Amino acid sequence: MNNDMRVKLISCAAVAAIMSVTPALAQVAVTERADDGAIVVTAQKRAQNVQDVGITINAFSAETLVNAGITDATQLTQLTPALNLSGSYGGQVLSFAIRGVTQQDFSAQAEGPVAVYLDDGYMALNNSAGVGLFDLDHVEVLKGPQGTLFGRNATGGLVNIITRKPGDVADGYAMLSYGSYNDVRGEAAFGGPISDGIAFRVAGAVSSNGAYIKNLSPTGGDLGGGHGYALRGHLNFKLTPDAALLLSGYASKSYTSWAPYYVFASTSIVDGNGVEQNTVEVPGPTGVGSPTTAGGGRKVISNYAQDSGGSNALKGATAKLTVDFGPELTLQTDYKDAETRFLIDADGASSLFNGDTRSRVRNFSQEARLFGKNQGWRWYAGAYYLHIDAQVDPNRSPFPASGGLVDDFNKLVTDSYSAFGQVEVDLDPRLTFVAGARITREIKDFEYRAEYYSTDLSALPIADLGPARTPYSGHRADWLYNGKVQLEFRPRPGVLVYAGWSRGSKAGNFTSPYAGSTTFPDSALSYKPETLNSYELGGKADLLDRVVELNGAAFFYDYKNYQSFQFIGLSSLVINRPAKTYGGEATISIRPVDGLTVMGGGSYTHNKIDDVPVGGVIKDRVAPFTSKWQALASVAYNWPALGGTMSANANGHYTGPFYFSVSNFSTTRVAGYTTVDLRLSWSDAADIWKLSIFGNNIGQEKYRTVGFDLTGLCGCTQVGYGRPRWLGASVTRNF
Repeated sequence: MNNDMRVKLISCAAVAAIMSVTPALAQVAVTERADDGAIVVTAQKRAQNVQDVGITINAFSAETLVNAGITDATQLTQLTPALNLSGSYGGQVLSFAIRGVTQQDFSAQAEGPVAVYLDDGYMALNNSAGVGLFDLDHVEVLKGPQGTLFGRNATGGLVNIITRKPGDVADGYAMLSYGSYNDVRGEAAFGGPISDGIAFRVAGAVSSNGAYIKNLSPTGGDLGGGHGYALRGHLNFKLTPDAALLLSGYASKSYTSWAPYYVFASTSIVDGNGVEQNTVEVPGPTGVGSPTTAGGGRKVISNYAQDSGGSNALKGATAKLTVDFGPELTLQTDYKDAETRFLIDADGASSLFNGDTRSRVRNFSQEARLFGKNQGWRWYAGAYYLHIDAQVDPNRSPFPASGGLVDDFNKLVTDSYSAFGQVEVDLDPRLTFVAGARITREIKDFEYRAEYYSTDLSALPIADLGPARTPYSGHRADWLYNGKVQLEFRPRPGVLVYAGWSRGSKAGNFTSPYAGSTTFPDSALSYKPETLNSYELGGKADLLDRVVELNGAAFFYDYKNYQSFQFIGLSSLVINRPAKTYGGEATISIRPVDGLTVMGGGSYTHNKIDDVPVGGVIKDRVAPFTSKWQALASVAYNWPALGGTMSANANGHYTGPFYFSVSNFSTTRVAGYTTVDLRLSWSDAADIWKLSIFGNNIGQEKYRTVGFDLTGLCGCTQVGYGRPRWLGASVTRNF
């Protein structure tokens, strides 16, 4: 055994000992690397070695995501500690939660505190976590407030999706896969130079899968099926040696069944004064006669839910001009237009609570920024404008028992103006001081109305029975302040220790009363901006010539005016409360021999929202969709076989228990669960053909994901479940 191998084996033994007592997960390495083999990210609006950025980042290349079977952004939670999903509509509406920073409001005008960017353009729709992933360069998950360079609503962090751009050499690929439940997916991309200074790339994806939830109702349809497409194109112009213009356009649309919800019977626990203390699961049927279907048995009894009717569409365009004239100037114009329709039979058997919600969110942004560097320091300066037009028309909720239905309409127009700057100063070759600030002026105008209509179809047009709630108009104008101060210490090459404070903010907004609810007065509908002061200590290290990579961070979050969303009965409201969160995460990656990478790790998050009133009880609560513990592990091994290369990948992910409501009632508690994904691939020696077989959720774990406590409405609680075991095979042709 040579010395290098002996050192590697000793290192692996030492790391294994550390992992036995410390939760840790590797920073999943991307394949795009700098000359020294380091990962390259754009977390600070410029290309950098990820191990040299004083931010907790998990970065994934296209190759890493393909090998892990990741096809949409929601699956990033399987590879990222402290990243959870928040959602509604049986999982058809999904947004991200990081370290207890989340927003559960499902109305289209509500933005989340974890921002999602697609090719440097902000996505305002709160369902942005469901964006499809194909023909990518890489994806970055940044944790902690990122408001200085990325702006408002990046309080908890952001997910940055970077697609593949035109290159100097013609290349492309085509992929076709088939799996469980008649799951068919096809992808293709091609690009290269057109002429001197002009290059293009086009990419597309189509997908279709059958229902995987059997509806036993003779009037209902099977659920979980859908189909869709996505198209994207880039055109890059090299205007001069120091100037380039990138034009991008994209369009996608998916069609889905009604929201796939299960129900179980639930009842309230009250004290001697009749004040609700808790809600608990009880034997069925529910209060409206629906049989209990929760349990992950892949069978529902839903009289009204159908196998089609839902849709989700996104289209947009981006123009990005970069000019290097000493400092580098970037001018970017971005437009996105998202339309959704979601349908739901929430109570299962009756039509007491059905919903049909149609939304449209359009956002336009313009950014101008400068980046410059001199001997020993680097600086940013810029300005940003964002316009959002979000509307729900209608949010329709039938109530046949009372002979009517309610149509909600709301519209929110947002104009946001900001200026920002950041400087990095090398105090000596090992010590860097970072400081930045951003100021934002945000103006919002909100309109809401709800009409009560008859459901008597014998006489058309349907009679308007009058307003279900008095129309409401609101106006907000807020100043938002973000900032950052940090010290970064590099005692030796490949080692970084950083400590700092950062402040994030999320704008104030308005609650849209669900189904014309009058539970709360108009004065309660407007809520304040939230601010987060974050204190973080972290470190990164590349050891033994990158055989071992270590990353870790500890954090403390002090929230002012945390925006806490409640949905109880048919009452929806956001209130401001103080909150605190602390925790840590660690990541580790070992490459003991050529072709083998072992990763493992996890996170701990402790969250508390102070004095939250639920029913008649005021007490501290835990933020929804916040797991105290998460753990991940993966093994990837490549070896020569059959004249090419065989690759085996195994990924395991544990999510600890969490609540899907800030009420923290027993009905809203989700038990912890573990999923395991496997993939085996073979590529020929020229890397032209690739054949794969895979299995996701190979252990057939039955786990809840989202839900709502409707005890006061129907004596029931609705829950969504993750996908069952999903097997398949794919073939890819590179060219």
